[in-house]
Amino acid sequence: MADEATVETERGPPIPSATLRKQVLALLDNLQTLEDMERTHLEPIFKVRMVKNPRVRDGHEYFGITTEGWTYRISVTKLYALSEPPTITIALNNGVEPWTDQKPTYCTMDFEELANDIVALGYERAATRSTFGNKPSWGFGRDVPANRTGFSMSVYLYYLDEGSDSERACVDWFKVDGGPRRE
Repeated sequence: MADEATVETERGPPIPSATLRKQVLALLDNLQTLEDMERTHLEPIFKVRMVKNPRVRDGHEYFGITTEGWTYRISVTKLYALSEPPTITIALNNGVEPWTDQKPTYCTMDFEELANDIVALGYERAATRSTFGNKPSWGFGRDVPANRTGFSMSVYLYYLDEGSDSERACVDWFKVDGGPRRE
């Protein structure tokens, strides 16, 4: 295995943030079976080649950039037993250096409009916002009874212009999980 310091991640050409948004919605729309959460299913949707993450057991990732200049990361990781479906994470850059008190400088993806599109795909939105650490999030879920499968997604947020009249909820990262459902 290559030394972590020597592992280079390929980046594809920059894409518009609107394209990434459409790809996220296409992923959610296409989740029908647990196999749909595998790397081989994500690569054609996002039009990328994911590479092995040497730091994560059975983990693959892709780092991209948008034409607007912000970066994003798509990862597929088996968090539990290798027989379990993977967890999909899509993290967006909000212009803030990690672990600082900086305020976000731009909105990578507007949350409310995206949330409406997720609900239109058949996902149910949680009744209330929750918090993970200090990050506010909204949950969404959808069952696929024909396949006795269900999917849940958490959308973690940050706020641009927080506390002002122009405050706006923006997507920080997504986490998608799936599992068998009993009838």
